[in-house]
This record gives sequence, C-alpha cells and structure tokens, in this order.
Amino acid sequence: MPLSESEFQNAGIELVPLFKDDGFSVRTLRTLTDRIKDWKIDVVHTHNPLVNHYGAMAARLGGARAVVSTIHGISTLNMPGWAKTVFWMSCLMTDRLVGVCPIVGETLRRHYMLETHKTTVINNGIELEKFLRIKPRPTANPFVFGTVGRLVPVKDQKTLLEAFAAVVRSRPNCRLEILGDGELRPQLEKQAQLLGLHQSVRFRGFSRDIPEFLAELDAFVMSSLSEGLPLTVLEAMAAGLPIVATSVGGVIRLVEDAGCGWLCPAAQPAALAFSMLQALESGNKRVLGDRGRASVLRDYSVAKMTADYEALFLRLLAERNTLR
Repeated sequence: MPLSESEFQNAGIELVPLFKDDGFSVRTLRTLTDRIKDWKIDVVHTHNPLVNHYGAMAARLGGARAVVSTIHGISTLNMPGWAKTVFWMSCLMTDRLVGVCPIVGETLRRHYMLETHKTTVINNGIELEKFLRIKPRPTANPFVFGTVGRLVPVKDQKTLLEAFAAVVRSRPNCRLEILGDGELRPQLEKQAQLLGLHQSVRFRGFSRDIPEFLAELDAFVMSSLSEGLPLTVLEAMAAGLPIVATSVGGVIRLVEDAGCGWLCPAAQPAALAFSMLQALESGNKRVLGDRGRASVLRDYSVAKMTADYEALFLRLLAERNTLR
C-alpha cells in the first residue's frame, strides 16, 4: 500500500504536486529541473516507463549526478510504439534501470536490448511488523477467501468471480472478500449477482487497513493477468496465509521458492477454481503459511530493499566521482 500524503509529511518529506495535463508538459519539466537545482539533488529516482523521460531530462538539466528508474511490472512495458521510443531514449540518460524481481529485469533487457550493466534487480519489500502480528485463524466455517487490488482489467477479478462460483457449487459454505475499488466495480457487482453470489461475495471498497482485512481470511487469491512482484501477495505471505495465484510475472518464483501455495494459468476460471478447492481442502494450510512468512522475512523486507537501494545510489555516486 503506497504511503499517504500525511505519512510523507509526518516524516518531514515535502511533496510538490505538478498538476501535469495530458501530453508532454514543458512546465512540468521546468518545475522538476528547478527543484533539482534548488535542492541540490544528487540522485533522481523515477518509477515506471511513462514518466522516466521527465525525471531523466530534468536530472541532466538540473545537475543531478545519477538517475535511477524502477520498473514495477511487465505490463508497464507494453506501450504504443511512440511511447517505447521515448522510453528507450530516456534510458540513454538513465544510469540504472531496476526491476522489482528477476523476470521484470529480464523482460526489460530483452524488450529494449539494454546492456547488462545498465539493469539490476532489487526485490520489492514490505513493512513486516503489522503483518507478523496476525495470528492464524482457527478452523473456520465458512472458509474465507480474499483478494486485494484495484478493480481494473489487468487484475481480472472477472475470472475470480467465475472461479468462485464453481467453488461454491462444490463447497457452498465458503465466502469471498474483495478489498479495493476501481472502474470495474459496478460491472463486477452485477456479475456477482448474475452468478448467484450476492450472499457469498462481499465488495469491501477501498481501505488502507490491509492487516485487519488479511486477519479475517483463510487463504489469499490473486487472479491477475500480469504482475511484477505484487506487494499484496508479499503482505498475504507475511500474514501467514497460503496463496492461490495465477502464474504471472514474479509470482511464479515467489510462490514456488517458498512452497506456500498453488499456481494456475491466468484467465482460466476452471483452473483457478481447482486451485481454490485445493486450498480449501488442504490440511496443510498452517505449514504453507509458515513457509511464506519465513520467505518474506528472509528476502522481502522493506529494510532489505532500502539497504539495497542505498547501496546502489552510493555506488553510482562513487562511479561519478571516479569519472571526474
């Protein structure tokens, strides 16, 4: 879950809204450049391809010493031809491009023919404490599946609802909780009604209290068509939940390495339903949850991610000093 404006302010970090309109904005570029000069910024860190050219250009114009760009998912690299060209040109002004998991880094290099030294991988990380406090639920009746995410096409909750309808036909005493909001909510609510799920599916809307939501679940489900390394899955693993997920992006390696759940092909309701039934009927849920929690503790903490980024920034600055 991204930090709120108040959390940034409480940490003493100033936020500067740019109010950029559609299309290229010279005003936005000028504002960024001025801020970099005024604040004597050494490292500019951008996120995802569609805005990297602003950060990279402003960094060079404003005298920053290094530019780092983090790519958060494979789907962000699927752009129109003109956008790919702009991004590739911005890569020439970027010192290092970071994938949030190995498959994002590999896809980035393959799609844009970038030299190996130009890219690296730093795994996403999460704040662990509030999730580690969650205790496993006792044997539940009904069994509760849950998912967290924006209600948008790439998250494919449509397939999740179809799969859950099949699960309910086989095992009526279960429930699906959906946390999140988005453009598809009215359509998905209508679909749930048509599938006869109005009593067993609950749309919870948006909330920042992810730990409280996860504490109510017996298994976490992710139905996405494309992902990088989703924070929601990391959070569910940290909460000790077994995972049912589609085999996309970094999720494959994450779940397989930890041995913490079930994977199935994307956009296949029958396959997802089968995996959900396996989770429901498994007598091994506590063991799977413990494995997932141990994996996140070892490799995906925000402390480790922060230390890795700090080391990268310092290494790039040291390289710049050597070149002078």
